[in-house]
Amino acid sequence: MRSFFRSLRYLRPYRARLATAVVCVVLISVLWGGGLGMLAPGLKILIDPEGLHGWAWRSGAEDRLSARVFVRDVPVPVRVDGGLASQVIDVVEVAGGGPADRAGLKPGDWLVGLAGSAPMPGNDLARTIAKAEAGAPLRLRVHNHYAGTTRTVELALADPGWKSRALVGVASAVREPADYAGRFPILIWVLAIGVVATVLRDLLRFAQTYLVQTAAYRAVLDIRCDNYNVARPTR
Repeated sequence: MRSFFRSLRYLRPYRARLATAVVCVVLISVLWGGGLGMLAPGLKILIDPEGLHGWAWRSGAEDRLSARVFVRDVPVPVRVDGGLASQVIDVVEVAGGGPADRAGLKPGDWLVGLAGSAPMPGNDLARTIAKAEAGAPLRLRVHNHYAGTTRTVELALADPGWKSRALVGVASAVREPADYAGRFPILIWVLAIGVVATVLRDLLRFAQTYLVQTAAYRAVLDIRCDNYNVARPTR
């Protein structure tokens, strides 16, 4: 082991190569993680009725509310404020100390719209919550289907995290499809990004292997040259 550590000094002249190889390894890891992370958007686009945009709005709303919610169609439309709510945001779980908890939201509550306006479809309401201005109070109409009562709550939404901010930003930049057929261009873009990431990852793997192996070979060559230089002829 002592000889091994002594041999490491021969790698010092090639530290720039090795540092570049380490950067390549980090980028390869990021691209691997990104490729695996793209499975979820792909499945959302292909098979989930919620779709990529619905997933983005719901995730953003969950982050801002600090609550677990689902956008669902109710079997019997609920009459609220003179209108009918057929799609609501169902509050499933509330995190303690979050905006939803401080506003008094409980599991079983349905978010049906903004105060002073007609009921909104759940996806539209989730988008409104996800994209609401940070720090601005939001007044929501809430229907509890167990008690059959409707009330107004005011929330100070939490600041969005970077994940939900990125997801909402991507969904805002992409045109929201009206049906399954309209999702096909988004799927093509997801596949194209996956192909580009794969090619880039393989190029980085080649560069990393080349840099490490050439540094190792040159270090071995330096060791041999030193040995030849100090060798003495036998008498």
